[in-house]
Amino acid sequence: MIKRTLPLLLLALSLLPACKGDPSGSNSSITTLTLAPNPLFLGVSDTMRLSATGTDAQGTAVDVTASFKSANTGVATVDANGKVTGVSVGATTITVKGGGLTTNVPVTILSSGNYRTFNVQAETGLECDQAVYHGARVVATSAHAVFYEDVNNPAGGFTQAEYQSLIDKFENVTWATDVTNFGTPSDIDGNGKVFVLFTRAVNELTPVGASYIVGGFFYGRDLYPHVETPELQACAGSNLAEMFYMLIPDPSGTINGHQRPKDYVLRTTPGTLAHEFQHAINFGRRVFVNHTPLDEALFLDEGLSHVAEELNFYAASGLAPRQNLTLNGNILTTQARVDAFNNYQLQNAFRYQTYLEAPATNSPWADNDDVETRGATWDFLRYLADRRNGNDQTFWFALVNSQTKGMANIQAVLGSDPVPFARDWAVSVYADDAVPVAAQFTQPSWNFREIMTNSVFSPGFDLNVPALTSGTTTVSITSGSAAYRKLGVAPAQQADLRVIQNTGTVPGTCTPLNLAVGGVQQISLGSGVALCLPGGATGSEYVVIPFHGNVDQDTTVTVQLTASNVIPPLGPPNPNRLPTARATLFRLDGASLDRPWDGGFERRLREASHRLMLTHVKRMRGAPQLDVVSGAGVSTIWLNVVRTK
Repeated sequence: MIKRTLPLLLLALSLLPACKGDPSGSNSSITTLTLAPNPLFLGVSDTMRLSATGTDAQGTAVDVTASFKSANTGVATVDANGKVTGVSVGATTITVKGGGLTTNVPVTILSSGNYRTFNVQAETGLECDQAVYHGARVVATSAHAVFYEDVNNPAGGFTQAEYQSLIDKFENVTWATDVTNFGTPSDIDGNGKVFVLFTRAVNELTPVGASYIVGGFFYGRDLYPHVETPELQACAGSNLAEMFYMLIPDPSGTINGHQRPKDYVLRTTPGTLAHEFQHAINFGRRVFVNHTPLDEALFLDEGLSHVAEELNFYAASGLAPRQNLTLNGNILTTQARVDAFNNYQLQNAFRYQTYLEAPATNSPWADNDDVETRGATWDFLRYLADRRNGNDQTFWFALVNSQTKGMANIQAVLGSDPVPFARDWAVSVYADDAVPVAAQFTQPSWNFREIMTNSVFSPGFDLNVPALTSGTTTVSITSGSAAYRKLGVAPAQQADLRVIQNTGTVPGTCTPLNLAVGGVQQISLGSGVALCLPGGATGSEYVVIPFHGNVDQDTTVTVQLTASNVIPPLGPPNPNRLPTARATLFRLDGASLDRPWDGGFERRLREASHRLMLTHVKRMRGAPQLDVVSGAGVSTIWLNVVRTK
């Protein structure tokens, strides 16, 4: 799977002057001297600069004028600015003096080739001050990327040809697609490239016995300077580059007992690259291009990265949005399209399927990184782009290049309250490709009822739609989502349906509701409603969809549905799968986990980021409240009724 961004964002304090004069810094009052990277790994003829920073008694970072000396210039040399050059294979020590203190940096020079050192520490709270440095060698390059492989990786990794194949996909599909839709990434190191590190550190983030997987991550700390500037907080552990980190093959399960077959990692890596690249673009442009004082909300940044995966599928397959794609008619027609679906879009379909299994307790804007949330958010964003029916690129670009976040961001780009759109989306989740409804209740890009007839999606299009029997049913609905109940009415009969929120009241007499098949009635619940549902001459069936329209994250309401004179619905449509033959199973990974999420890793990164942002936000005098949505905090319950037969 995937994992993402830590905006450590904009934090500004007064920058203390660097120590001047004696290179040893004897006139300084620093209490600690820190070198980065430490230890240092290089190849013969490779270079990398050591950065010296100090900390005073108050814990404030202080720039230090330092002197450098190599213990063995036959192995590595160092100049007055701290630039180390590998001379021959071996090990030595660089002694650094500054601010009256002395420290040593172990240096290992590896065989000829492009090597450098990276901080791979990913635990929140430790990322800047307790770096973990690994050496890495260049394994593939392209016009816009450099792939590195951690020298500490276990056996069974990618071959040179496999790395080349992956970077070719990144260069030819992902770079162009993500940049076109989201914008050019920042370039703090001035090389026009992003670094991708394939490292065991990603595998180590999945603990022993865990039932989830971390497949990669982007960390905004790598865009922070080593010495504080008026705009940015210092981060000694920063790698000073646009980069992200990727899962590696581990077929023997040497890392925490989790086997990661090469075939599985090879197939999932292209989509993860597309995903993490969106995070890198989003964060870098917020900080350095758009100067936005807020990191993007977790759900929306994740959703946009899942959109990136989908966009890469379109680019690789030659297909396009709003074609109501199916397996038999589109995806399975060529091997190239099958490969594109497996590389980029398969996991989006799985995430959406997990949302379908429990829609009432999940939401497209929940404040978590659960796989159900990811599936709902991606599908909701795709629905919004399709419903706009304009230039999708301008929609995605506006969401990334924004001065707002979360639902406020979506509202600003749409130009109206997103909650009514979400209400209609909730209807489309059931009605699309099943009932002849109006266009706003459809999802024109994907025919998931047909796609999920493939046995790999067993049990298929598994939207949770229990039958409503006579009596009272109580459901709890999370903000932003809906519950689904179906019912039948016998010929020449009339059902009575009463719906209330919590302890509301309903009128004593039901109001007739006459709908044609495919008709949708949307009613603001208020204190409650009572509806008469006719059976007509031949009988009728309905789906009842109460929707919780509140943009506050993770709030819940309780709705009671009381029905009388109803019968079990027979269909069509069958909510689980259409009555068509199963498609041929396309090639998938048998080792994929049922819930390929990251165990909350992304949320922990975001919480650390938010804490670091607060100082900067407070410093912005008169700064607007940028994450406010009209109607926030107001719980509006709509009742959607769809006649299906």
